Amino acid sequence: MWGRLMVGLSGFVHISAANREEKRASKILKPITLLLLMTVLVSTGRNEPQFIWVAIGLLLASISDVFSLFAKTKASFAALIFSFLFYSKGFWSLLHGDIAWWLPALLFAGSVILILLLLPKLDTIIFPVSIMGVVLVQMSWAASAVWMNDASAANLYACFACLIFVAATLICAVNTYRKPVMNSNLWATVGFLVAHSLIVASVVA
Repeated sequence: MWGRLMVGLSGFVHISAANREEKRASKILKPITLLLLMTVLVSTGRNEPQFIWVAIGLLLASISDVFSLFAKTKASFAALIFSFLFYSKGFWSLLHGDIAWWLPALLFAGSVILILLLLPKLDTIIFPVSIMGVVLVQMSWAASAVWMNDASAANLYACFACLIFVAATLICAVNTYRKPVMNSNLWATVGFLVAHSLIVASVVA
């Protein structure tokens, strides 16, 4: 209980700092919040089959935020990519039974349409955005496939987390490399925090 209260408090302070455009404070508090989520995960979800993969993913997400604190953009991007891949591995470890192949086809078609719509804003960063898009699509595929086989609340949390990650990543890309949209940094910050929290909730629920 105390761990969850600390996560909520840290997250609130982190979001408040982002809202006040205190970027340095926000970047420092973000990995702290993720490490507090790790304590909740370790103390509650160690018996779940996806625990180890989600724990590694959460640790890599924290490392990504530490790299971003020191303006190491490429290292931060790589750590975040691997974080999502480990989350995906956690979802795949829960999948038993047949795979619905229409689902990845639908997800990839939707992502291609989305990238084409945003192409004027993402033209100079289309390659890293495409890589991130493929990783996020397969992560969403894994989470959705697990939920379709077992429509539990925990698996639904994972699906919502993937959708929020997609939205937050696009907002972050546009905000970083193009003219910032009003409050986009705040929305991206809230999105990433909520998505990581839902990933943890999918293990401990």
